[in-house]
Amino acid sequence: MTNNKPGSFLDGKSIFAIFFVGLSWFVWDGYMKKKYPHLYKEKTTQTTDQNTNNTVDSATKTNSNVNTATTTDIIENQKQPNNVAEKLVSYKSNNLNFDISSYGMGVKNIVLNKYFDRDKKVKTLPTNLSTLPFETNVLGNNKKLNFSISKISENRYQGVANYNGIPITKTIEINPEIYSVKIKVSSSGFNNSFKGIKFLLPGEKVESETSIMMPMMGGQELFVKYENTNERLMGDAIFEESLNLKNVSIVNLGETYFSMAMVNNSNTYPTFNQINENETVLGQLNYPVLNYDENKQDILVTAFIGPKDVNFLNKIDKGLSEIIDYGWFDVIARWLLKLLKVLYSFVGNWGFAIVLMTLIIKLILLPLNIYSAKSMKRMQRIQPQIKEIREKLKDKPQEMNMKVMSLMKENKANPVSGCLPMLLQFPIFFAFYRVLGQSIELYQAPFMLWLQDLSLKDPYYILPVLMSIAMFFQMKISPSAMDPMQKKIMMFMPLVFGIFMLGLPSGLTLYIFISTLFGIIQHFILMRDTSLSQPVLSKA
Repeated sequence: MTNNKPGSFLDGKSIFAIFFVGLSWFVWDGYMKKKYPHLYKEKTTQTTDQNTNNTVDSATKTNSNVNTATTTDIIENQKQPNNVAEKLVSYKSNNLNFDISSYGMGVKNIVLNKYFDRDKKVKTLPTNLSTLPFETNVLGNNKKLNFSISKISENRYQGVANYNGIPITKTIEINPEIYSVKIKVSSSGFNNSFKGIKFLLPGEKVESETSIMMPMMGGQELFVKYENTNERLMGDAIFEESLNLKNVSIVNLGETYFSMAMVNNSNTYPTFNQINENETVLGQLNYPVLNYDENKQDILVTAFIGPKDVNFLNKIDKGLSEIIDYGWFDVIARWLLKLLKVLYSFVGNWGFAIVLMTLIIKLILLPLNIYSAKSMKRMQRIQPQIKEIREKLKDKPQEMNMKVMSLMKENKANPVSGCLPMLLQFPIFFAFYRVLGQSIELYQAPFMLWLQDLSLKDPYYILPVLMSIAMFFQMKISPSAMDPMQKKIMMFMPLVFGIFMLGLPSGLTLYIFISTLFGIIQHFILMRDTSLSQPVLSKA
């Protein structure tokens, strides 16, 4: 019965711990492989030629009357109108600036006046491709529509284009407070040669930082919501796959903190086609004519150009906030963000809001922590009796286990109670890490001294070092039922965890550091509990 000898690392608790850690990693790794396949496989090049793309596109058409765009159609759409120069109409507000092009009434030169990039320059969204965001054209047409644009009011513009004698009117109404643009495209008096309307959303490859824990920081992402489900492609995966979807309600193409999106407000649902060309991606939202007898088509969509702020997104459409990827623990993450916002409204600093939120979480878990600490202290006190029982009954394992369990029950000691607070904090940890990595509220949010961006790692690694020291001290003073070998191994955990935290957001490190300090204070308070000095009831 070697496994039951004192000092052996492979006792029941160690095996359980190893199994739990292994299972957790296996589940997490499987989830990440499925959600972010581009992090696990080598980059592949698209070997599918243009004709194959057309074939796949055709296979996804709903019926012969629904003419979605082919690859050729998308690419040829980038051609300019014959002998017509581009004209720009400028729009400016406190929040948002951009130019409206006569080519399809797409937008370009987008500036978000109240936000800055990592280089501290005013944030701009890329529109330097030949196709512009929210550009409108006719399905099957190989050239851009040319609109004559007029200003109706301060935030309202109207353009009129002609396609083979068919008038097409596009009206846009801008709400700069929430970075939204309501778009209406109307056409009438057409025949079977008019296939319908399409909107275009282009993007180009953006370099991003990646890791297993933080799949993407600052890179490209594509999100499409359709038929009560969604597809999300990130980073290189966008350029390795091509989506062809029906009944689409939301399309988003952007980066971690900023987005360009379209929400369907029409009575009919469009289809979506995606084509990748070199290091660019072009999404197309298609509204084919379904009933020629009506002889008119009115399309309504809402465009979004700005920061992925939950408040802005929800005001446009309740489902639009889904473009923010909070991962497994989405519900917990959104509640944590709400709590952070409430706390921030009182203290005016996101770092101090994190500190207060950490204390609130620790207070909520305090009863469980007290129970766990008491149970672990009792386990520590009965270790000599457990050792005695194991030595005495080492040849009778069944009787030995019954004696040990009876002793634990009499002394109200639970060997796994120490894991319970940690297990409950895992979802909070991962949810909060996603909040820090995805929420615009914490983007470039300063704390104090050297911590000037809580969404980035500590530039001088001071906080991870302090966190590791605090964790080491906490483990040193905490009661433990582990044998000396296990204790020595566990003493390396603060170092491993500190190294692990070096590249993660400093806001998350701040959360763990404050949580550890609170745990140390809690320990000294509990040590004054006289109930833990009761005599051991031995059943040996």
